[in-house]
Order: sequence, then structure tokens, then C-alpha cells
Amino acid sequence: MPKVMSTGFISLIPFVLLWTVPSLASTPGTAEGYIVALDKAEMVIDLGRNQGLKPGSKVRLYRRLVVTHPYTGKKIIDRFPIGEVAPEEVGSTLAIVRSWSGLKRAPAHGDIAVYFKPTAVPGAVAKRAPEVVDRGKLPADAAELQAIFRNNLGQSIDHRIKAYEAFVEQFPQSAYLDEIGTELKAMRGFQAAARTTKAVDVRPPRQATRKPKPKDLRGYAGTVGPIFPGEDLEVVVAVLHPEDLDEVFLFVSEGIAGSKDWTSVRMVRDGDYYYRAQLPKALTKNPATLAYFIEAVRKDAQTEAIRGRSDRPRLLRIQPRPAGDEAPGKTRVQGNWKSVNFNQGYSSEQEGAGAKAKDAFTHYEVGIMYEVNFRMLRAVRFGMGTIDGACTLDGVNECAATWSNEVTRSDERGLSLNYAFAEGELGLNPWVGIAARLSGGNHQGGAGNSAKRVTGFEGRLRVGELEKTRLVLGISQLDDLGSKGFLDVHIEVLTKVPLKAGVTVTSLPVQGSNWGVQLETQAGYRINSMFSVTGIVGWNARTINHTGFTYGGGLGMEW
Repeated sequence: MPKVMSTGFISLIPFVLLWTVPSLASTPGTAEGYIVALDKAEMVIDLGRNQGLKPGSKVRLYRRLVVTHPYTGKKIIDRFPIGEVAPEEVGSTLAIVRSWSGLKRAPAHGDIAVYFKPTAVPGAVAKRAPEVVDRGKLPADAAELQAIFRNNLGQSIDHRIKAYEAFVEQFPQSAYLDEIGTELKAMRGFQAAARTTKAVDVRPPRQATRKPKPKDLRGYAGTVGPIFPGEDLEVVVAVLHPEDLDEVFLFVSEGIAGSKDWTSVRMVRDGDYYYRAQLPKALTKNPATLAYFIEAVRKDAQTEAIRGRSDRPRLLRIQPRPAGDEAPGKTRVQGNWKSVNFNQGYSSEQEGAGAKAKDAFTHYEVGIMYEVNFRMLRAVRFGMGTIDGACTLDGVNECAATWSNEVTRSDERGLSLNYAFAEGELGLNPWVGIAARLSGGNHQGGAGNSAKRVTGFEGRLRVGELEKTRLVLGISQLDDLGSKGFLDVHIEVLTKVPLKAGVTVTSLPVQGSNWGVQLETQAGYRINSMFSVTGIVGWNARTINHTGFTYGGGLGMEW
């Protein structure tokens, strides 16, 4: 409040000089305006040559602050400097600024702009001898000002304001209207301040007081992280002088220093010295490196970084979970069937040399998989299946392409296998896994045309994450029914449409040296979060004249 009083007091000095030295052409003062337009390239201020502004002149910007007193409920209005700018172009009423990088805070539309007009050099006035003025020859408006000054010494602010307002009405064309306006503004400001405070010291300050140095906030925070994806993390900071603070904010960004895409989180006061905030879940769901810093806002609207800075932030690592550390995952039931024909065109009604021989089988399998995620064990799967088909054998127990004088219907052998299986997958890391399957069952027919117990083995190598796009290589052997090696690519790009493409080299349905090649594609559709369907098509060949097609489908359910 003393600051307001001193402004009004000092503003009287130009009038004393004016009345004693009428030849003084200009007086000290200020011109106020606002930022009326703002974009990334230009700032427009409603000050111009009419207010004495020139290109390169310094214009100080202020941020207006309005708060409500917590106890009285009254509005408290003040403004705080955010820096100075220099206009590059100046018109009669507007000025354009194109550079404002040195401001304490980013400028905003509506910020106050103040131009301090150059003042007369005090020394120059002091060296001049006082000019004797014949007051009888003063202009009417100057004489009236002198009378107002004499008659209002010691009078109240209200009385002085009314006297100056009467002068403005009496002399609307006076050359002293600008100075009168400045004086009226100062007195009205003092009057408003006096009405909102209990006591005002009206004495001018004896000496300029030095602005107290802000207290050092000294924020303390421990090392944050690392954490695993999906985990909750709370950032806590302790501040030495929380009574000087208005708010504390945590700023977080994906990436390292230099990022401009900061997410701000208001930290909550906890106890006497602590502030805490939870990291946004959207930033912690995947492995990444996060940059963060903590900024405090003082009660005078000044900001101060208390943990890291925007150009030198602290880093937090969200690291991938080691294999085996996840919680148990989904359970999935899958049933598939497919008809595999290596010799398309076979007909039971055709006989004799040159007729197509039979070389086909149908495969049914159903299994249940459970994602264990225990240490290195990622998943286990159990199930059962059936292989049912036939093959026309030649003299060396291989599947023949056509009948001949040596190969007839009597050489056609049916085969049937009912089996059960169990398999497990180990995760060496999130991107590499190995799996093994053991199977056993009862085989009827085939090359030996007899029933016997059958055992089998399958091994697989996975490259890529389990539920994402991945490559699977494998080999398997099933006693005298045959062996195979395969390479599958699982494509998980479309959320609802999983795809698979693969190539298989196999001797099924009999164990021998007559290997065939299967090219197979598979497309699925996830109906909802629980059910899915699958379609299978493929092409098979043992030789150029020994070919056929594959078709099939499947149904899945998971929870």
C-alpha cells in the first residue's frame, strides 16, 4: 500500500514544475495498453506513435492476477511483470512485436503492456535558474490549476478528485489534460486501495526498501523407478518452505530432454512438507523411457524448478518384465479340422491302370491352453485328436500317384490314429520361446495294416512375442505315420483378424521317403472378446502329377 501512495505523491511533482516553469514541454508518465492479438509469429499491442512509442522502445508486459481472499471472500487484483519486449513496427495506434524469447512466462492475449515515456533529465532542470513568471499573464487553464493546487493542499483525496474533474469539464481543450488524467488515475487507485484495507500508511517512505530475497525452496525427492509396465508409481517431493507455495506440478513426457509434449499433473499437498502425484496410467502401460521434472508456483506467481528442469529433466525407465514375472494369463480352447488331399481326382469308382490312387487324410484336434507365466514356463496345453485317411501303397510302401499293373485297389491301406497330447512352452525372454509336445495313442492300419501303440514328439522355436506377430519353426515325428518340418508366420496386425501362413514338408500319412510339400494359409475372425472362428485353405504336392488341396476350419473360445 505505501507503493500506491508514493506513486500518487510523486505524480504531483510535474504539476509543481509546470506551474513554476510553464516552458517545460513534456512530463514523465506512462502509456498502458494490452496484447490485442497473438499468434506464433507476431504479437500486436494497442500502443503506437500517439503514445510516443518508437521502433525498439522497451515495453514491459504484466500478467493480471485475480484471486479470492479465503476468509473475507473479497477479490484481490494485482499484476506481475513477465518481461520486456521491443516492437519492430510502430503505427499510430498499434505496434507489432516479433520476438519475445526472454519472457519469464509465455505471453497471453489480454496481458497488460506498459510503455514508460522518457523523462526529463533532473540535472538539466537543476542547473537552470528559476524563471520569474508574471502570474497575471498565465493562460486561464494554468491559472486555474494553480488555484486548485493552493486551495486543495491538505484536503481529502475525494475533494481533490472532484476539483480535477471540474477542471476537465471547464477546460476540455487544455494542454494539460494528459497530466491531469495521470494524476486522477493515481488518486483513484489510492482511493480504491484505501477502501479495501483497514489501515493505510499515508506517509511517504523515508527511503527505498529492498525487496526481500525469496526463500530457497530446496525440493527433495528420491530416485524414481525403474518400474514394469502397468505398475502404479507415485512421485513424492519434500519442500523446505511450503508456506511460500501456491501449487506444485509434475511434468512428464515420453522421450528424453528436448521434448515439448509435456503432460502436467497437479501434485497434492500431504502433511507439512510433502507433495505427491500419481503417474498417468497411459504413460506406464508399455516399456519406455520417461522424462520428468517438478515445478513449484510461488504465491507471487513466480515459478521455480525444484526437481529437474524442462531442458534437463530426470529420467524414469519402464523396463520389460522378465519372463515368468507376469500374472497368469488367459485360458483358450481351440478345435480345428482339415481335409488334406495329396492326389486330387481320386474316385472309388475308377479302377485299372492310370486311375488316380488314394493319398489323403482328415485331421481333427481339440486342445485347451493355459497361460501359466510361472518363472520361465509361459503356457501349457493338453488335448486329443484323430487322423483318419488312406494311402495306396506301391512296392516300397510309398503312396502311389496312380494305379498300375503292380498297384491296385488291394494295395490301398486305411489308417486311423486316436491320440492324446501334452505340451509346454518356455520363454527364454519375451521374444524367444521353445515348446515341446509328447503324444501317444492307438494306430490302426497303415503300411503294416495292424493295430499298435504309437508315440510321437514335436519341438518348436518361437521368435517374436507370444501374442504378437511371430515366426514359429518346428519338427515332429509320429512313428510309422510319418514326419514333418514346418515354418509358420503368425501375423497379428489387425486386432480382430489374426492371420497365419506356413509351409510344411511331410511324409504323412506313412513313414517313408516320398515327401510332399504343403502350402497353407489361415485367417481368423474374433467375433467378440470370447469367441473366434477360423478358415483354412492350402495346396499340396508330392510331384507335378501328384497334387491336391487342403481346406478346413476351427472354432475358438478364450477367457
